[in-house]
Amino acid sequence: MIIRCSRGLDDTEKNEPLVLPLSSGNVAAMREAGRNSVDSGSGFMEISQDSVFNKDAVVGQLVGVYDALNGLPWRGMITSVTHGLDSSGVLITRQTILRVSNG
Repeated sequence: MIIRCSRGLDDTEKNEPLVLPLSSGNVAAMREAGRNSVDSGSGFMEISQDSVFNKDAVVGQLVGVYDALNGLPWRGMITSVTHGLDSSGVLITRQTILRVSNG
């Protein structure tokens, strides 16, 4: 079986086709192998971000983030969401966002 994989908001992250034996049979495992193949050579970075409580944050959602340090916006996809309390007892949302590096 040949799996063609691409990632990126504009479909620019592409790798060579991944060829797996047809006897593999497990489609989920083949998809994961494709994801790993693409991500291994990509410029993706996982960023952890704490923010005020956001009940609407969901895994898979595309988000825009403004980087105040660099003064530039960037986009990414939420890969994990947890809720909790900060040291002051304020309810927060912690998100892990998959972002394409600028470097």
